[in-house]
Amino acid sequence: MKATGEFRVAASRAEVWAGFGELERLKGCLDGCQSLQAGGEGVFVAKLDAALNDYLPGDGRAQTAPVQAEIRFTELDPPQRFRLNLTSQAIGNQAEDGEDGVGSASAVVELEAVEDDAGGEATLLRYYANDGNDANKGQISPASSLIDDFIAKFVAGYGRATTDYEPSQQWLIWAIMFGVLLLAVVLTL
Repeated sequence: MKATGEFRVAASRAEVWAGFGELERLKGCLDGCQSLQAGGEGVFVAKLDAALNDYLPGDGRAQTAPVQAEIRFTELDPPQRFRLNLTSQAIGNQAEDGEDGVGSASAVVELEAVEDDAGGEATLLRYYANDGNDANKGQISPASSLIDDFIAKFVAGYGRATTDYEPSQQWLIWAIMFGVLLLAVVLTL
């Protein structure tokens, strides 16, 4: 699955670049993040509760599992471009069906200095993400979806931002699958 997006951020390119190194800002971008620590230059290690692609019978709620995630910034070209690499592993291999609960994705993030509507500094943030795995049962939610959410929350931390955001279409796939399942149940009655 691929995801792309574009945001106009109401902050200078240097401020946005620096924001990708701020622990508290990054922690706020990860749903269910319990802790986030620097793990070396350009590396952050997080512990979080993440949704698995399995759903609990009856109520349709997503199962969660403790996850360790690594966020790694590579191919640095300050303050213009970098690659965001995300890998995650369910702690204790929580998947019940033998899957290893691993997810990975990579996104190229580009920052372009632009003017805001009042003639001040702003940044155009573009990203291009690609999953490193298929969204199989027992795996952590597709990483490109996590990157979509991560970038959207990162940008929201700067206040007002405009977007030509193109989120991943995972919700559409789930809606179609639900419709087919519902149709199958109705037809069997």
